[in-house]
Amino acid sequence: MSRGLGDVYKRQSWNTIGTAMFQALRVGLNSADFSKEYATANWDLINEQRRTWICCNIVSQIIASSMGFPPYVSFDHSVLLNEIIEISLPLRQMIQIAHFENQIIKTMNSNPLSPSGMVEPHERFPLLHVLTQQLSQLEFQLDNSTTRLDDIRKFLLYVAKVHLQTYYLSLIHISEPTRHSLI
Repeated sequence: MSRGLGDVYKRQSWNTIGTAMFQALRVGLNSADFSKEYATANWDLINEQRRTWICCNIVSQIIASSMGFPPYVSFDHSVLLNEIIEISLPLRQMIQIAHFENQIIKTMNSNPLSPSGMVEPHERFPLLHVLTQQLSQLEFQLDNSTTRLDDIRKFLLYVAKVHLQTYYLSLIHISEPTRHSLI
């Protein structure tokens, strides 16, 4: 079976971010705050290492969500909590969007008894409803009168919306009476 050029690029993108993530882990970017090697480094270098780790997490999640592949490593939630890192508002917004993408994947694919890993049909609609509400809150939080999203962040938010909406398509395969009882 012949694969299209798009499949080649998808695999290359996924493998490239995987290599970047493993190299970032190897050099300790994920633990710049706690590593003895970085204790003597200057503050600017440590901040740059933290921002690089944050960007690796964001790109890994974007590639995983966009390509339909699992992320190489679990999203590092500590990047959301670390207020001492000097990062720009657009990068902070990207962290929040990537975190939401990770929540979608972990919530909807959390059934170890299913071959696909997807939650049971009767659980999907309520979970999708909650995730849709969370996405609306995130959108309001990121794009309101005090903070605005630029076009790139808007696009990433739309990608998250499409990603979430694709799970609604899984409800199509549920029998009509069951689907109406869920709604």
